[in-house]
Amino acid sequence: MLFDDRLPHKRSTERRWAIQQGVSAHPRRDAGVWVYAPHFVGNPYQQLLMMGMPDVDIAAVGAQQYDEAVAALRSVRHVPGRVWHLHWLNRVLAYADSHAHAQQRIDHFTRQLDTMQQQGVRIVWTMHNVLPHESVFEDLEVRLRELICERAEMIHVMNPDSVSAAAPYFRIPAEKVVRVEHPGYQGYYSRRYSRAGARAHLGIAPEEPVSLVFGGIKPYKGLLELAHMFDDIARRHPRRVNLLIAGDAGDDAGTRELLELATAHPAIHAMPVKILPEDIWPLFLAADNAIIPYKASLNSGALVLALSMGRPVIASPTAGSTHLLAGGAGRLYGSAAELEHLLLDRAWLPAAAAEAQHMAHRMRPEHVSGVFAHVARAFLDQGVAAARAAAGPDGGLDD
Repeated sequence: MLFDDRLPHKRSTERRWAIQQGVSAHPRRDAGVWVYAPHFVGNPYQQLLMMGMPDVDIAAVGAQQYDEAVAALRSVRHVPGRVWHLHWLNRVLAYADSHAHAQQRIDHFTRQLDTMQQQGVRIVWTMHNVLPHESVFEDLEVRLRELICERAEMIHVMNPDSVSAAAPYFRIPAEKVVRVEHPGYQGYYSRRYSRAGARAHLGIAPEEPVSLVFGGIKPYKGLLELAHMFDDIARRHPRRVNLLIAGDAGDDAGTRELLELATAHPAIHAMPVKILPEDIWPLFLAADNAIIPYKASLNSGALVLALSMGRPVIASPTAGSTHLLAGGAGRLYGSAAELEHLLLDRAWLPAAAAEAQHMAHRMRPEHVSGVFAHVARAFLDQGVAAARAAAGPDGGLDD
């Protein structure tokens, strides 16, 4: 991968602790330590976002578990600029087997946060979702976010509508908010084929129209409903639409019904497997457009990935990150009839593809990560107001 030499590589505990030991020996007293958790090794988002940190004398360290984050922060007590950067909060309650157990986990987690703050650690939260997609204890998920909003000194958002989206559930103090967009994925996934080669590799004829849905096959994404729409459109307009769904599949009833529908369908094709990184580029290159049909989402990595690949997007209004389509890189559909029109009237695609390429340039990861690094440095040195100024008015997107 293009950025392997700069990404904070975290594929082993030994590597993580080697980084921490390096920070401990750092001669600069004004160096910062930025511990982010939970770190998901299989999701490149955090590596891409943190890529510019070394340029501003901040060591970014990923911790897969919260306890590991606490240990890392304690190991560098001598560094005055220490940050605990929280990401997906669903991990706090992920293993709770009762309401009482969930409350105990919240209590334990908030005690950890309070102890770290008392020791000079500053709290930052990246808001990926309003609430987890499949909340079990929604009241406690809301309470957890209220507690985080009270304690976090800076709240990083990507979607400009984040504060209003959260308002029905919890209040986000506007003075704590700093917006920096989701970095693109350019350079992370290798480009191995031409478009013709990618289609040949996947067994897609050159003239076939293909729409791609990429990512884990999960109920909240609305894939079964989308497949039924495609089924209806394909019956009335044979050979004019094809849907390719690619991603690791769960075992819920809706997913089983979806895969059963796709098994013998002439226009709906499913690849219900974990997609290897080297196969991601061919999928997008072979597709005419990506579809993001999510029922309720705040930020969509799949939408950002599609734009990074220069693919036009068709999205539901609730797909997340749809503000990135405002310049024309995609279209929204609110009904089956609108989706049908967008699929059959392909005249909009060339201009949308050109705008998608433009958006890919604006969100290229080396630029967005550089903006976030300067936001982090400004936050450490001068506080959240300076961090907001460093982010700029457009979420760090390049002009």
